[in-house]
Amino acid sequence: MSRTRNPRERAENPDTVVRRKGARAKVSPILLRHSCAKTLKAFAPLTSAEKVPLIVVANLPFELTHRSEAPGPHASYPCSGIHRRSDIRGPECRYKGNEVAKLSTLAIVGAGPQLGRAIGRRFAVEGVDVALIARSRTTLQAVADELSDTGVRAEVFPADVTDRPALHAALTAAEERLGPIDILEYSPAPSPADLRRAPLVEATKVTVDSVLAQLDLYLLGGVAAVQHVLPGMLERGTGTILVSSGAGSGPVIAPHVANVQIATGGMRNWILNLHAALSGTGVYAAHVAIAAYIGQGGHDSQPQTIADAYWRLHTGRTEAELVIQDLPDDYLDRGLADKFVEP
Repeated sequence: MSRTRNPRERAENPDTVVRRKGARAKVSPILLRHSCAKTLKAFAPLTSAEKVPLIVVANLPFELTHRSEAPGPHASYPCSGIHRRSDIRGPECRYKGNEVAKLSTLAIVGAGPQLGRAIGRRFAVEGVDVALIARSRTTLQAVADELSDTGVRAEVFPADVTDRPALHAALTAAEERLGPIDILEYSPAPSPADLRRAPLVEATKVTVDSVLAQLDLYLLGGVAAVQHVLPGMLERGTGTILVSSGAGSGPVIAPHVANVQIATGGMRNWILNLHAALSGTGVYAAHVAIAAYIGQGGHDSQPQTIADAYWRLHTGRTEAELVIQDLPDDYLDRGLADKFVEP
């Protein structure tokens, strides 16, 4: 492959085009990393005249390198979008022939100021747009504002996961604004006020009524969210579903919150079966069992550490379940994490 000193020199020298061995008319795509509109324009003569597919990699908002700023893929290049991730090998890259689709959108259902914020940032720095869904617009907007420095779009879609029509409307609005949801993270959590209305119950005192409210939050809301995005993922042949719960859903014994674990155990069981059922489809599902006081314990309990683990699941795409174990030995005596307790 011939090398030139700058993009314009290459653009003006068709002889530098790399041709695949044995294929006279076909050319390899050009990869531009973190390229500005000026650089894109420099490649215009080469890509338009020689029909060279172009992949643009940059952690920038999609609009910055869209039609109005450069002769990009929607204009003279035979591509359908701009890829913005720092590494094109990941599952977000939907590359077919001369087409590079817009990078994935992550929807976080149950986005909060700790783990939700950390997961949003971890994926955002990779160029993934973020849809934040939870009840409090104020909390969501604070998280979205904190993600503004990553250069991606982070938008808020308030909804209560126990209100199925509202959840469906929020996910639909996110798709309309940010594009297809290729990554879903579901991790709702009750507020102290929720726990007053539907208190936690230990194993010997479980009743039907004490379980119903937990089913609504953890299981039925999760089924609704997953089934909203799953058909599109299967049609596109790519997607990630990550569902989170306390480790009492299976790996850890927590008899003091037994009514919750009935619901989360059902959700965990479904996701593990879904992981198996999706084999070979390009869609990946995994359960994350968190045995930790998030933000209160050691290194493994910190939101950023846990968010890194979510990214590894998304890119590795092999494990059916990840158990994050960082509970102290006296966790049964200690009780709930601080965020569930009113001051």
